[in-house]
Amino acid sequence: ALIDALATGVAVLPMSRVYVIVAAPTSEGARALDRTKRRRANQYYSTSQAAPDALARLVLPGALDPALHAALPHLEGALFRVPVAAPEVETPAIHRGYHQALVLPMPLRPIFARVEHALRDVVEPGLFGHRPTSAVLSTSCNLSGDPRGTIVDRATARAFAADQGAALFVDGPIETGPGFPIVELAGRGWRLRRDGDLSALLASLPAGAIRLPDA
Repeated sequence: ALIDALATGVAVLPMSRVYVIVAAPTSEGARALDRTKRRRANQYYSTSQAAPDALARLVLPGALDPALHAALPHLEGALFRVPVAAPEVETPAIHRGYHQALVLPMPLRPIFARVEHALRDVVEPGLFGHRPTSAVLSTSCNLSGDPRGTIVDRATARAFAADQGAALFVDGPIETGPGFPIVELAGRGWRLRRDGDLSALLASLPAGAIRLPDA
């Protein structure tokens, strides 16, 4: 059902601690997200990745310190902004050469691995700087700029999906707890772009990784 929905529009579904909107990794998928969110300018879409080594495959070769790059398949607990293209590259999924991705926790990985496999023939590689991925575009489940943030309860998410014409609403449980931080990786280190629970991230970072000044 999810794969069929992405062929015609967007889907709203629970993903770990929040509801999200997902779309096919195409220009039309990005435009569908724009319409659903009534998107403001200068906002960019993430991906939700099924494979633990997804970050390592996305990152531009040589952009990170070798020790940090080697640790990428083990990093968890955050939305990661990683360098995937030259700094001047801008697409609906890249800002100043960086793309933001969430490596999905279990039990979501097998489900989205099947979705990624089905999307291999439709993905537009240019959206991601021609780095290898066919993961779904994803974004918070709310209207762009809503000060209340992303939706975390079932009834509100279902109503949002109906009001915005989503092709599919997926019901399911939501975990409790603080949201994921957003962490940017650069060179030998990392910087915090959005606050959140850092415990899982700090436990998975290599010993030599340094915290950079928050920008």
